[in-house]
Amino acid sequence: MKKKLKDLSLDDMLGEDVSPESAPIVMKGKRAQIPGEYLEDKPMILAEFNSHLEGPKRWVSGAFAFDATQHNLDMFTKYFGGPKLEAPSRNEEAAPEHTAPPVMPKDFKFKTEPYPLQLRAFNAGRGRNRFAMFMEMGTGKTKVALDLAADAFLRGDITQVLVFAPKGVHSQWTESTSEKESALQEHCVVAYDKATWPFKELPKPVKKKLQVISFNRDALIHDKPFAMMMEYVTRAPTLIIPDESHNYANAGSGRSKALYKLCVRAWGVLLLTGTPVFKNLVNLWGQFKLLDERIIGHRYVTTFRANYCIMGGFEGRQVVGSKNVDELMTKVNPYIFRASKDELGLPPKIFSERVFEMSKAQAAHYNKLKKEFLTSFKDGTHLTVANAAVMVMRLQQIACGYLSMEGNIEEIEDARLPALMEIIEQREGPMVIWCRFRHDVEKICEHLEGHAVSYYGGNTQAENDYQKSLYLSGHARFFVGTPDKGGTGVDGLQKRTRTIVYYSNSFSSQFRWQSEDRTNRIGMHTDSMLYIDLIARGTVDRRIKQVLQRDAQLRDRVMDVTTKMSLRDIEQMIMGDM
Repeated sequence: MKKKLKDLSLDDMLGEDVSPESAPIVMKGKRAQIPGEYLEDKPMILAEFNSHLEGPKRWVSGAFAFDATQHNLDMFTKYFGGPKLEAPSRNEEAAPEHTAPPVMPKDFKFKTEPYPLQLRAFNAGRGRNRFAMFMEMGTGKTKVALDLAADAFLRGDITQVLVFAPKGVHSQWTESTSEKESALQEHCVVAYDKATWPFKELPKPVKKKLQVISFNRDALIHDKPFAMMMEYVTRAPTLIIPDESHNYANAGSGRSKALYKLCVRAWGVLLLTGTPVFKNLVNLWGQFKLLDERIIGHRYVTTFRANYCIMGGFEGRQVVGSKNVDELMTKVNPYIFRASKDELGLPPKIFSERVFEMSKAQAAHYNKLKKEFLTSFKDGTHLTVANAAVMVMRLQQIACGYLSMEGNIEEIEDARLPALMEIIEQREGPMVIWCRFRHDVEKICEHLEGHAVSYYGGNTQAENDYQKSLYLSGHARFFVGTPDKGGTGVDGLQKRTRTIVYYSNSFSSQFRWQSEDRTNRIGMHTDSMLYIDLIARGTVDRRIKQVLQRDAQLRDRVMDVTTKMSLRDIEQMIMGDM
């Protein structure tokens, strides 16, 4: 006896024909429509069907509408069953509703030449509407993603891109500043139109341009932006790019559930992360659910765990191991490109940034103090480079999550420490964290509990040497210090470290260079070292880093930045739009 439509599982849908009467389709002239209620429990079948359609397709009054060409109707029969359908006759004199997509160009012309690793990644993902780029931080995932989006646009597969990224990072895809070009400006080879959330209404489509919209990932859990995203994805063929896709590994979170609803309606999904599995294999399943749940073949985490996880702990509810890993990898490998920064063939030092937004409390204190400082510049108050530099230091401290006045420290809501923890989740292995302020060293070590050692001026040399020995011997994963103390004369860090984070920078180019070279010297256990600067958007962080980069040309002279900055330099540093 044939099952009723509502009783069919996904495997049933893929494994047997659906009776004609169970696969409704409504013909309206040269357009075909599938009722929305019929598609509610078939998101992945719809996504696969959608990827093979030619011509315009969109949701209209709750129904999924597409061009009723013979090819499209044949695809409908293939995926939804029923008898063969004949396309309505067409008046050749009438203007066609669409033109065939352009032939895939044999040679894609890159705007910026890729490194060999990036070229391999591009070729691996080219022409794939569901793919994962598992590339480590610093290997250039963003460029590869934009090249693939431009290539899909040139083929006529998509007209728009929707990017989800961490707060602060999302704007780097689309926005340029006076100091740094956006990723689009730098790498996108096709004409584009761009927008960054928040905005009051969706930007209108622009003919002959690829439209790219970047959203802060947290907007997924709010009704208004999510409604905009859904409208955007259903109005035209869309490529969704979840940047740092490991953030959606928990399929049960509100953020992941919302993104899933968008992904199943999109033309394609491109996952980007350097840490696809940071706790256990369930993290991989959660991301592949966004990609296409049929790849692994488990819609529910319970059946996935039963097949690939060893359970234990309290009441057997914790994942304590893995099984059948080879079977799982056989399923997912065709959809993955893997890369580590060791494959880049770049100079030994690789620099990256993690831009984040300050908390509301930080921003309020920062803007208030900034206003007071700018008033001091304008009202004739006597200022020197030294006391003006103190102003910048106070702003830095607020951006680090506290107020320091007359020896007293008041903690405020902090966004910098969570940004550091995200980096720690993404990067494996031992890590060195440099901080300008001793208070940050203490705060970070306290947060990381017994996994970090501190190395700064508050300790005696004997204490510092002991702390260093704990790190070098492998008893601690994190070495947290100040560049003025730990960045000079400390050897051996290069033997364990792969990642260096500058939690905050001082004005001294000398301390910056020497601290960099602590991990870039003979005895390195890796071919390249990744240096990540934490940058609070709209603060002095980026200006300070630019001064340090500018002074790198003077390295042989080993000059302290503070000896060369004028009051005008500091004023611009405080008032500049970062």
